[in-house]
Amino acid sequence: MAEMSIAEAASAGFASRATIYRNLAEGSLSSRKKPNGKVVLEASELVRLYGEPTRQRQKHETKQQDERQSSSGVEVVLMRERLETLQKDLARLETDLREAKEREQWLKDQVDKQTKLLEDHTKPSNGKGLFGWLR
Repeated sequence: MAEMSIAEAASAGFASRATIYRNLAEGSLSSRKKPNGKVVLEASELVRLYGEPTRQRQKHETKQQDERQSSSGVEVVLMRERLETLQKDLARLETDLREAKEREQWLKDQVDKQTKLLEDHTKPSNGKGLFGWLR
């Protein structure tokens, strides 16, 4: 079983010296005194209370970050492809919208022309009223 002093535990990155002393005083961390009077802590107790030391966590996090960066290169390529596809879709939809607006305007013009023809055809031409043009 690995033992270390309070200073070694603090420098390893488990916790600060003050935190270790506080936990010893509270009784949440156990220690043992050696015959020479030096206080030692079990590494397993430190891991139980504080988790992995900061330095080991940093190494682990750095490894995970490297893995994320390598996978992020693939993600960037996929995102660029997706962006290109979306840009093409957007251009197609804008073209479709423009064409639909042009068709709508053409249809409105046709309705206006037909309405004008109907109005012109139903107006009395001799001024005698509605029945005047029937004779």
